[in-house]
Amino acid sequence: MKGFLFTYLMTIGGTVIAPFRPFWGLLVYLAFAILKPDILWDFSVPKGYYSRIVMISVLIGWALSGFGHWRFGRARLLVVALFGYMIASCVSAYAAADQQLAWDQTQATAKTLLPVLVGLTLLDSTERLRQVAWVIVLSQGFLAYEFNRSYYDGYNRLVMNGFAGMDEKTVAIGMVVGASVAVFLGLSSKRWWQQALALALAIPMMHVPLFVFSRGGMMALLVSGAVAFWFIPKRPMHLGVVVVAILLGFRLAGPEVRAKFMSSFSEEEQGRGASGGSRLVLWGQAWETLTARPLIGVGPRHWGRWAQSHYEWRGEKEAHNTWLQAGAELGFPGLIALLLIFVSPLFLLLPVARADPRLTGADGDLARMVVCGLAGFFVASQFITVYGVEMPYFVAMMGGGLLRVRSTALVQNAASVGAASPASAAAGSPAINGQAPGALGVVARRSLIT
Repeated sequence: MKGFLFTYLMTIGGTVIAPFRPFWGLLVYLAFAILKPDILWDFSVPKGYYSRIVMISVLIGWALSGFGHWRFGRARLLVVALFGYMIASCVSAYAAADQQLAWDQTQATAKTLLPVLVGLTLLDSTERLRQVAWVIVLSQGFLAYEFNRSYYDGYNRLVMNGFAGMDEKTVAIGMVVGASVAVFLGLSSKRWWQQALALALAIPMMHVPLFVFSRGGMMALLVSGAVAFWFIPKRPMHLGVVVVAILLGFRLAGPEVRAKFMSSFSEEEQGRGASGGSRLVLWGQAWETLTARPLIGVGPRHWGRWAQSHYEWRGEKEAHNTWLQAGAELGFPGLIALLLIFVSPLFLLLPVARADPRLTGADGDLARMVVCGLAGFFVASQFITVYGVEMPYFVAMMGGGLLRVRSTALVQNAASVGAASPASAAAGSPAINGQAPGALGVVARRSLIT
């Protein structure tokens, strides 16, 4: 009953408010995209197009507001990558053998990329970025709580049924990314109850990869944890959080989980398992397909059929590597565009994430969320083909939004310094660092590029 009321109230509220406040409607859409209420509460919520209804209202409000702001600054590479990936998907789908399958996947890709583009045009402040982070943490945290509750009740829902068309390993990747956002959101919050809430929600998210026995998810957790430890200030409170997280990890990971993870490093076939051996073969075959069809690939969602027909697998097989499968299906243009969607915010924000927190403030906290989350995603996606999970795209959107906010601030600072410099020069102000005051605007603009 609670799921039913939540779904209908949020749908009505988001649909009504979005034409006037499209960003608020976008927050409702993000919550629905993560929770998928008609699947999470399938016993009480009828099947429906709840997120689609809200998104249509968001697009109306977006259009009425002039389609947001399109001065992306250093986030422009991410925007170009979004368009490039969509174009590559359409071109590949046009030439694919099974048109229905190819265009269905292309439509699913568009449903993921369009909200990201809309969000990039609306994210114009760190306050809005933190609101997106809270929606992600609350929604993903509640989802993790439900999966954990089912697991402790004796029914491992993810392993048995997956969720919303995603298998348990794909869901685990989204949990690792969400946990990274939760940890840094908790560490950077000012109120104690916000800190406690965010860090508490990170725990069930981190537990999901363990009880679904996802080796890629476990590896991603380790990498995200190492990156987080690298970033956080080495203060007693922060070190205490890390120690508690490590102890909880050992406690939650029972003998079966540890044995499953350590099998990833075994060279013997019985330790690594047949999937480990076939994974290397599939990687080679995906690369071979990519080099044989470098421009358009074999078509969106076509790798499984291609592997079955050309490499004589008994059934359709995933490549168990997101990047190689994307290249095999879309060619090098699609692969490069997909990589740039995640690589550009990660590397452009890395200097901000590594900088002294006293100098970066809220920007540094947000940058650490993005870099840590995407680092975990990159590791896990080396071992899993990711379809359907939108969490990494939402975090990349946050990264692009932060790049845009910082670029806007630099331009405004340069403009204000440039406007003040003529008066200073007329008053006979001395040069600063060997440059006339009027040149400071140029220096500020150059810093935007570097």
